[in-house]
Amino acid sequence: MKKLSMLMALGICIAIAAWGATITLVAYAPDIIEINLSASSISIAVDALGKTAIRKSVDMFAVRSNKVDYTVTFASANGGVLQNSEQKMPYYIRVDTSSWEDAIAVNDLHTYTQLTSPKAISFTKITPKEGKSFPIDVHFPDHNEFYATGMYTDIIIISISQT
Repeated sequence: MKKLSMLMALGICIAIAAWGATITLVAYAPDIIEINLSASSISIAVDALGKTAIRKSVDMFAVRSNKVDYTVTFASANGGVLQNSEQKMPYYIRVDTSSWEDAIAVNDLHTYTQLTSPKAISFTKITPKEGKSFPIDVHFPDHNEFYATGMYTDIIIISISQT
């Protein structure tokens, strides 16, 4: 009787396995990796006497990503100087990421830095859906001479890539 019960149980298991089916469910989330600025052009009044000036939060830099390990790079078209036809005006920028410091591996711009070469901020976490925003500050150091009248410009190129 015991043998018969065991054979019947084995037969039921084999029958269920023979008529059973499986489904593999796959979902794919597309990449989200983007940066935004609150302004595409910033006008700053400076002292023609060349005195030190700091302008806080001249813009807000925002990042949104569903990836970990990505880098935002800042570079200057003029090597970290504002320029007109007659003169150059050096400047330094800082991006304050202290509000999310546990997600920052590297911030080359945590202090005022001249963009003589590209500088990076490396992130290690996925952002919230709305992204994370960080203020950009600008510092103009003392200058020994008057700045010539006119408009001084530079282009800062900001790029993002997965590392």
